Amino acid sequence: MSRERAGRMGAGPVVALLAMFLTGCAAEMLVQPAPDAAAPEFRLPARIVYGGNREYLPRNLTDGGSGARLTVRYAYDVVHGGERTNLFGVMFNPAAMLGLPVIGKDTVAVSGRLEVLRGEEVAKTYDATAALTNRPSLFYEGETYTEMRRRGLLAVRDSIESQVARDRESLGRLLGSD
Repeated sequence: MSRERAGRMGAGPVVALLAMFLTGCAAEMLVQPAPDAAAPEFRLPARIVYGGNREYLPRNLTDGGSGARLTVRYAYDVVHGGERTNLFGVMFNPAAMLGLPVIGKDTVAVSGRLEVLRGEEVAKTYDATAALTNRPSLFYEGETYTEMRRRGLLAVRDSIESQVARDRESLGRLLGSD
């Protein structure tokens, strides 16, 4: 006795195809220390020394102008890298024909530092890093370096914001001391 199954496909092939498609969709990102969404609300009034795009500046800093007791310096660095698999290696790799990411990888590393100064002395320092890896496939390139850079800068900003918010008591003492 044989059964004929027409018009129904099992879940296995669908799950496999979905997994293959999703492996190349977005860059993987690791942020240290991880941002804390539950960090308490805190605003740090300070003179801000930063010449970059304000979107990447931690949002819990408020510009206190030249009369502020504290000064903050914010800086970041972005490094791009990548490697590609030899074309012949991709052509003869069956995984490439299935859309799996075998072409190589693109990497972006972002590091940021916020220094809190009391006078000329550095009183506190907050650091964060984000590492992003994109593994393009034959059918999908994934995120561009620009998109990965922006995501990394925003993640570093969020991490430093969380650190500042968690350290609000110590920063409050710095604001109140003479």
